[in-house]
Amino acid sequence: MKRRVFKAETVIKKLEKKFPELKMATTEDFHGYKQENPGVWFKNAAYDFGLNADETMYAGKYARNELLIAVEKLGYFCEPYDYETIMAYPA
Repeated sequence: MKRRVFKAETVIKKLEKKFPELKMATTEDFHGYKQENPGVWFKNAAYDFGLNADETMYAGKYARNELLIAVEKLGYFCEPYDYETIMAYPA
């Protein structure tokens, strides 16, 4: 059974309900150009939510970070752009 893939904007809206202090935008905003499959850019995830490049390596059933778990439940996965910049893309 194929899983529903949410648009990045929908993922942002859903996460804003659970994490109102989280600042997010699409990866198109980050890169400055249109993308075929845009993701979510977490502007303050590394500092305020303890989500960094190391944390994204503990995904799936081993996840301990509440934000990481919520992202994965929406069918996305987190990936570090650099140590402090985290993106999420459709799985």
